[in-house]
Amino acid sequence: MPKRSFNAASVTPDELGAQLYAEAARKNPDLRRMKTLIAAGANIEYRGDQNYTPLLAAVGKQNVDAAALLIDNGADKYVRAGEMAPMFYAIALYHLDMVKMLLDKGVDPERDVYKGGLTALMWAANFGKKNLADELARRGGDVNRINPNDGKAAPDYAEDNLKPHIAKSLRRIDTEKKDLAIQEERAEKDRAEQQRLAAEKAALDAECDAGLPLKGSVKVMRPLSLARPAAKI
Repeated sequence: MPKRSFNAASVTPDELGAQLYAEAARKNPDLRRMKTLIAAGANIEYRGDQNYTPLLAAVGKQNVDAAALLIDNGADKYVRAGEMAPMFYAIALYHLDMVKMLLDKGVDPERDVYKGGLTALMWAANFGKKNLADELARRGGDVNRINPNDGKAAPDYAEDNLKPHIAKSLRRIDTEKKDLAIQEERAEKDRAEQQRLAAEKAALDAECDAGLPLKGSVKVMRPLSLARPAAKI
């Protein structure tokens, strides 16, 4: 196969973007060439087939490395073509590694909703994919968020699709997250108290070292009398 090349000085950002899109849409894209195109000024948000950007094309081809490369170089990780966004696309393809990568890159699973008011977690639960739903619930998905269009939360969609084990798992994860939050709050209070006590001790030690009189909060002990009590007659 002949090597694909281009003259960056003779093409526009959109022309380079079209090449970037074509590369991202391949089953096995050349990541080095993608980097070269981006460095040459390719429009990373170029719209190709179905109004997809290179990122959506890479997600569609289930190429995690290409999708990550595009995000690292400024691609909009929330970009949409109609209702489809990278996270929803990854869920529709049941691609756990893509979902994990998007979460690693900072995608907020609660930011956007799909048609009908479904969040990413609701959609995964609706599809009946436990591994996807659990990952989203552990990493920012709100198990208790209600879809205002039908009054349902993610566990309800799982139960509607005869997946009670997914609903049970989501509620367990939610309980674990709440318990962990309580533990972290207690630990933070303990750290704050330890810091306060340490600061007070350091201040008291400094006063003692400087020979300063102790503050009124510290009681001065009077020496005991050595005189014997008078004998009773």
